[in-house]
Amino acid sequence: MSFDYEPVRDEKDALYFTHAYKQAGQNRLPHFHKSIELVYVVKGEFISCAGQDRAKADADDIVIINSMDVHSTLYRTDCELYCMVISEDFLKIFREQTENGKFPHVLSDKLFNAHNILPLIAKFYREKDESNAITAHGYVSLILGLMVARYPLNKGGEGTSALILEVLNYIDKHYCENVTLESLSKKYGYCRQYLSKEFNKTIGMHLKNYVNNLRVKKARELLSSPAPRTVLQTALECGFDSASSFYRAYKAVFGETPKHG
Repeated sequence: MSFDYEPVRDEKDALYFTHAYKQAGQNRLPHFHKSIELVYVVKGEFISCAGQDRAKADADDIVIINSMDVHSTLYRTDCELYCMVISEDFLKIFREQTENGKFPHVLSDKLFNAHNILPLIAKFYREKDESNAITAHGYVSLILGLMVARYPLNKGGEGTSALILEVLNYIDKHYCENVTLESLSKKYGYCRQYLSKEFNKTIGMHLKNYVNNLRVKKARELLSSPAPRTVLQTALECGFDSASSFYRAYKAVFGETPKHG
């Protein structure tokens, strides 16, 4: 399995909001973030995977991706969507009032959604002003509040480890360096065993595999660019110590050997 953390989604005050059109057969590769993602399906049908749950969503369903759920999407038909990725700054009241509750994966009262949620989302999108934080917070709170009143929440648990979020942000910036359990244990002052356990529990994969997955994806981006470079140069730039280790990791993620262009 291969997936990435998206730190830009978790920046303070971040609110990613788009009105999107997706084509049948497109997919969104597995990824995760601490922010909550809300997708309103205006038209079409797709499969949403969140953690171990796989669900179909179609017109007037709302798909919710809770914090740190590894998620991906496969579009079965052409789709029209509104997508909001809501960072922690916008979720403070929601977290406090619901004791870190979590929404079900798919909110499927279509009549309620169409009459109460869609008009708000559409109006918010039409009138959004990124400089007006008060209005944005108001819309987000109203949308979440209406959904909480209609849909029962699941117990939230302890929430995401702040330590692991720090580690993920660090890896995203330093993946080309010698990032190991030992180096991270020294940096953050935790024993190797504890850090390994927390990372595996939160992310669902070993640190070494996660780092190598990130490296090969960065390498693939470099190899697809027109700039002249060899596969070995790219491997070394992205943190691998040999061509053989790069080839193994690349094939494990993409199922093929790397090539330029």
